[in-house]
Amino acid sequence: MKRVRLVSASFLLLAVLASASRATEVLLPEFREFELANGMRILVAEDHRTPIVAIHVVLPYGRTCDPRGERGLAGFTAENCLGGIPGMGGTELWLELQRLGAGLSTNTSHDQTFFSMTALPSNWTAVLAILAAGLRTPTFPKDEITRKKGQWISSVRERMENPAALAYAHAYDLLYDGPLGEQATIDGIRAFGRKDLLRFHHEHYCPNRAVLIAVGDFDGGEAMEALRGAFDDWPKGPEPPPARTSQLRREGPRVRLVHKPGLTQATIHCAKPGLAFSDPDWHPLGVANTALGGWFGSRINMKLRAEGGKTYSSRSSNQGQVDQGQFIIGTYTRTAELGVAIDSIRSVVRGFVQEGLTEDEVEMGRRIRVGEYLLDSETPDQMTNALAWRLSTGSSLEEYRTEPSRWEAVTLEDANRAARAHFSLDEAVWVIVADKEKIGPALKDFRNIETVYYKEPIDPGNLLSRTRPGIGLAWNAAARGPRVSFLHRRIDLSGTYGLPKRGDPWEYNAAAQATIDLHRASSEYSGGSLYLGATGTWAGGARGASPHIGYRLFPYGLGGHWSLSAEVGWSLWGGEDLPGFYWSVGLDRFLL
Repeated sequence: MKRVRLVSASFLLLAVLASASRATEVLLPEFREFELANGMRILVAEDHRTPIVAIHVVLPYGRTCDPRGERGLAGFTAENCLGGIPGMGGTELWLELQRLGAGLSTNTSHDQTFFSMTALPSNWTAVLAILAAGLRTPTFPKDEITRKKGQWISSVRERMENPAALAYAHAYDLLYDGPLGEQATIDGIRAFGRKDLLRFHHEHYCPNRAVLIAVGDFDGGEAMEALRGAFDDWPKGPEPPPARTSQLRREGPRVRLVHKPGLTQATIHCAKPGLAFSDPDWHPLGVANTALGGWFGSRINMKLRAEGGKTYSSRSSNQGQVDQGQFIIGTYTRTAELGVAIDSIRSVVRGFVQEGLTEDEVEMGRRIRVGEYLLDSETPDQMTNALAWRLSTGSSLEEYRTEPSRWEAVTLEDANRAARAHFSLDEAVWVIVADKEKIGPALKDFRNIETVYYKEPIDPGNLLSRTRPGIGLAWNAAARGPRVSFLHRRIDLSGTYGLPKRGDPWEYNAAAQATIDLHRASSEYSGGSLYLGATGTWAGGARGASPHIGYRLFPYGLGGHWSLSAEVGWSLWGGEDLPGFYWSVGLDRFLL
């Protein structure tokens, strides 16, 4: 009950704040804006309400700039920029920040990378010097890179154990082919080297398109001079490589069951293309979504939680980027209630589109949206964060200042039109994270269902989803010697050439093999899988074919590079030198 009261109280506060603010001008500090000779745009505002200085720097390079095959490099580079600067290693840097009572952080989104700083008015210029050095001349110490790799690898493993995070990642993979559908992998993280970070930093970290927002308890003129001194001599950089685009997947499965044994609950994510932040329907759809699933009293939450008792929480949201967006409905329920929960979501959305919103729902949506804006502008840190994001998506300072008026201008007709145009689930994809042995007939109404194991690579760019050449050694009934393999998803093709032994009567001996995994285990984490296969053998004048069953193991901690295999079978035909019983053992090192 305590959780319910807290959620209700928070939204009541938003409504009260928004109600008090309607038809009034939102008072923001006066910003002074200027541009440095190198193209860096800077906005400065004095705010003496609290003794703090907040600075946000935004670079228009996010995950879309990850080079192909190096997913996560943009974010990994950003975090390592604060791992060491000239004259100060990572440990010394963070001890100095603690001594100064300051904070530095980074965040990489789809389209942008943000650097954030908070400091006391008495020493903010010292913290600014550290931020500027991290942006301009990071040293990327190898020990800090190694430490950061460990953190990122732990994050990936944690994602595998978090049903909501799994559902979110798989939903994006079903929707998109490209950066939006890609996830950083353990093997990819291990492959990052200092030279990769230096290359990415050189190509993308330049002032030409950077924006800096500074708000705080300082003198505006002095702040402008300090910012000029920190960044004015930052030279312009080269034109960066073009960002990659994400295309909607028009073919393939629309429903994915992520099998995680032992779960007693099922997590549901329904996703479809949404709106970019610049879309004319952004504000009407935002108000409509508040009524559908954007707050505690929304229709979806009331249906699933208050009326049906199927969940503690269910939400919907439209997540916008510069050029596209995603509409997502997410909830969780008891496994036995999975089918009922899915039917309820479909029913509520269908009724919402057909019947439309009420005037009361539109009024509440407007109030909550304006209230969220006000709360996002309370402190210098919140204000610089919100403004940095708005400016990076193409909005102007004036549009940010007048944001409440655009929420207040949404009418009942606007909201209903947007709901009819954008809330149909016909193009939606569904991801269910559950124990497939416990869900029964809950998915009987779906077609083209793909079932995957929760530790499998999430998208086609990962290790088991692309062809991986390997070299190794094999010892089998016909050939003993070096082996070349090609592993692609569940298929493994390999060939072994036998080294002649002293006194060996065979003129030559070789084997060619094809196998298919019965179930896939992620080579990036650890695990193994049974497989069926067939081996053709040539030994002098003898020929043979041997169907077999085997087991392939990717030992834990080796990143999926090494594989041990063993198999047994029976030769169907062949010369007298080829025994009826077939066996093989092998060790392979995959190159990608």
